[in-house]
Amino acid sequence: MGITVIFGIGFEVNEYEWLVIAICSSLVLGAEAFNTAIELLCDNILTVWKGELVYDKDVEWIKDISCGAVTIISALSSLCGAMIFIPKIWALF
Repeated sequence: MGITVIFGIGFEVNEYEWLVIAICSSLVLGAEAFNTAIELLCDNILTVWKGELVYDKDVEWIKDISCGAVTIISALSSLCGAMIFIPKIWALF
């Protein structure tokens, strides 16, 4: 995220592009927070039920789905960043 801010300042992005950057960054950070919460909750539930952290196929699916959601949001954010910065970088050449 820091590199994005530095690039945004360096390439003088407009207010709409800053808005897209802020929304995408917030979405990724929020998705990561939810993913972490889901993983910790799943591990905690397994520990309470079984007395120790054990492997469970259903919990693995839940964790994989939440990780997939983060991946989708990150990919979309990367696409938005590319649409903003690639033309500006290309203009330098």
